[in-house]
Amino acid sequence: MMHVVASSSNSTLLPPDGWRAAQVNSWLAYLWHALEIPLHALKQVLVTNTDSVPGIPPLHATIHQGLKKIAWHLSSKRYFVGYSLTLADVSFAVIWKYGIAGSFSCAAESDDDAALAAVAERIWLECNLDEEFGTFGHH
Repeated sequence: MMHVVASSSNSTLLPPDGWRAAQVNSWLAYLWHALEIPLHALKQVLVTNTDSVPGIPPLHATIHQGLKKIAWHLSSKRYFVGYSLTLADVSFAVIWKYGIAGSFSCAAESDDDAALAAVAERIWLECNLDEEFGTFGHH
């Protein structure tokens, strides 16, 4: 995805300077490891097992910890990197809508989660992702 964005002449989702581009890449890796992978694993566990599964609490804890770090980072910033939308912001909004809010029960359990929901919705609307994916919060 980074290659497609980087090769697009009119994309502002990947900053032109190397430092900010590296920060975007770092946030993408964090989002992948802290949210995407545990969410997919959690969905797989829930699909394959209907009984109480010992693997669920650690996955929930990993996701909560990832959300907590993101909430802390975004508590004083409008965007993940710099002063405009990047691929990291868009990725987070999509993960929130289709992973966290779409299937993960903690989506609004704490003030941090509610704040992140508001950030994700703002990014979703700012990117005009409704045209591509549909209205925020609805599948």
